[in-house]
Order: sequence, then C-alpha cells, then structure tokens
Amino acid sequence: MTIPTPPALPTPPPSVLTAKGTPRKIDELGRVVIPSEMRHALGITPGDLLDVQIANGRVIMARIEHSCLFCAGTEDLISFKNRLICATCNAELKSAT
Repeated sequence: MTIPTPPALPTPPPSVLTAKGTPRKIDELGRVVIPSEMRHALGITPGDLLDVQIANGRVIMARIEHSCLFCAGTEDLISFKNRLICATCNAELKSAT
C-alpha cells in the first residue's frame, strides 16, 4: 500500500509569516487567542485540533489534519477506538482477518 502525501496547506501571506510580535495575554486557564489574521491565513477554524509542542524554548502549534491512520487519506473516514481509518483501509483490515 502506498502512502499518499497529505494536501499542502495554503501559503500564508508574507505579512503573517514575518510578523514578529502580536502580544497576547494568557488567561487564568492557560488559554491564548490566536489572532484572526493568522487563523485565516493558516486555515484554522473553530473545532480544529492543534498539536502543541515545545521546541527550543518555544511553543509550537500546528493544525492536525483529519486523515486515515494508515494511508493519510482524507475521504470516507470512520472512527475506530479514537483513531481515524478510511473505508478502504477498514475493508483491507477486515479482509486480512
């Protein structure tokens, strides 16, 4: 089975990529608001999942694409034990047992 490359996200405008500072306060629950221009440029919408990591003393956030665990496909996804699997891979798994 070949693993397709996930679709590329749109390239944000240079003004968003080079923005050095947009100060934001962290609230008492640890939340911070991502500026709307950045959300729009990166295609982040309400309900999206973000992967949050620490790297070199920085907090890094990246949008998690909804895709199949096995082939990275994005169509006909079903949830199995909190993991996403496409219908094709699900059929292959069923036929292998």
